[in-house]
Amino acid sequence: MGAMPLQEYVEEIEVPDGVVVEIEGSSRIRVKGKLGQVVKDLSHANVRLEVASNKILVKLVGRGRRAKALMGTIRSIIENMIVGVTQGFTYKMKIVASHFPITVKVQGDTVYIENFIGERAPRIAKIVGEGTRVEVKGEDVIVKGVDKEAVGQTAANIEQATKVRRKDPRKFLDGIYIYEKKVGIEMRLQVKGWPPLVKIGYRTPKDYRNLHPSGYKEVLVYRPEDLQGLNPEIHAIRIASSVGMRKKLLIVEEARKLGLKILNPPRLMEEVEEVEVVRPEVEGSSQEVEEVGS
Repeated sequence: MGAMPLQEYVEEIEVPDGVVVEIEGSSRIRVKGKLGQVVKDLSHANVRLEVASNKILVKLVGRGRRAKALMGTIRSIIENMIVGVTQGFTYKMKIVASHFPITVKVQGDTVYIENFIGERAPRIAKIVGEGTRVEVKGEDVIVKGVDKEAVGQTAANIEQATKVRRKDPRKFLDGIYIYEKKVGIEMRLQVKGWPPLVKIGYRTPKDYRNLHPSGYKEVLVYRPEDLQGLNPEIHAIRIASSVGMRKKLLIVEEARKLGLKILNPPRLMEEVEEVEVVRPEVEGSSQEVEEVGS
């Protein structure tokens, strides 16, 4: 039985708007987008690449399942390049320290992991790719970039650098582990996401800053004496939550006399007018005082 004859396989890959594809030679591809560019050399796969009318043509000569599998691999690589320059890739890692606190620092293209299980010498992991960035946020290590292979390899380098050897892995769980892989770069890079990040230009004008939505300057009040010196055209009062109902009624009565706006009037505001405000009596009435004076 003779060998299966060679066959040419052809795949078409759509190129979305905003993406520029350049073919150098016959197997080197450069994909450019809003997030950057990715370059891959596919000469080892013995494929020929062409660009025609917003499509990438991948041509491969081979036979059998091996050729089909190789064609699928090349297609996935190119599609990931397109996704990378348009959306990006993000890997999230968690710092787990059950014995000694771990310190992670990024310097240049190197990640230094200090005090891992009490070791004096730091463990080192290399950052792969020019556009790959590593950030440390609390217990999270975030790896992001446009090249999926570079982002994944960088995350793998960090995870492998914290591998525990010659110890019981059921007890020594310290390390940095990948817990999320997703398409897209985080919103704070200002590439995409909703709602938009707050910027300096979003701040309220100085003349209206720290004012109540009604336009008044809010003043917190604990007792009727706090109302003295307030301007009804500028100030509005808010009765403190710790004030009892009896004192609230006294504050409401005094605020009405001064013409001040109350931002949080008592719930029984309609009954306030009917309630007689009882002020504390001083020992001896005013008549007794007059008789003593006479």
